[in-house]
Amino acid sequence: MLKFVRKEPMAVSGTIENELRAYISSNFLFSESGFPYSDDTSFLQEGLIDSLGVMELVEWVSSAFNIQIRAEEVTAENFDSVSRLAAYIRRKTAPAEAAPVLEETARTHGNGL
Repeated sequence: MLKFVRKEPMAVSGTIENELRAYISSNFLFSESGFPYSDDTSFLQEGLIDSLGVMELVEWVSSAFNIQIRAEEVTAENFDSVSRLAAYIRRKTAPAEAAPVLEETARTHGNGL
């Protein structure tokens, strides 16, 4: 008899930062002793991840967090540290209900200028 085990999305099993640290440690640092840097450390400036590594990271983030990433979103502001990447993932996975509220507010109250 086959038994199927449902795997929870990455973000449910721990914090986004923990998931990112674990993935980067294992796949880029080849370390099982954890992520020895601060969450604000630049991946590129420290040489932790090169341009091909960024593409691998983009693919993993897209799959692990079930988000679509547009090419123009692959920037240092979004992908160059654990903190920046976690913030980007949170923005991408935020409930979609916020957008109509902002649109309605702008329409009824003007642009606020």
